[in-house]
Amino acid sequence: MEVLCRSVNLRMVNERSKLETDCRVAYFETSYDAVFGVVYRPAFEARLRAQFEQGSAYEDEDASWYALRNTVYASGCRSVLAKDSSISFVEAQALAWSYFENALSVHTDILFNPTGLSAVQALTLMVGHLVDSIHYNS
Repeated sequence: MEVLCRSVNLRMVNERSKLETDCRVAYFETSYDAVFGVVYRPAFEARLRAQFEQGSAYEDEDASWYALRNTVYASGCRSVLAKDSSISFVEAQALAWSYFENALSVHTDILFNPTGLSAVQALTLMVGHLVDSIHYNS
């Protein structure tokens, strides 16, 4: 039973990782927000790569990076899933919203703690994502 659970968990992690990769690529290649250049793709991907390589030893994790990463996933996810006819609009929005909720969970930290450029980027993308969500739902 334990081996089966570990196998299922590993498969879910791999599927989630693939979805996040697809969402990240879609954000930079198809998202309307990406044309404004708020996030410089090589810098974003280098930081993400460093995080994956270092795992739990990654020391550059902060609220703004968490929000930025999840907002990129949310916007890209919406873009990827909109093209998938096997997923309903409601399901696509729900999955994209789950990433956006992650970003929202650190919103107060970003506003009231010392921050940097990634905080400005995260807040800018969060506003863009929210405006797009309102547009899609109306």
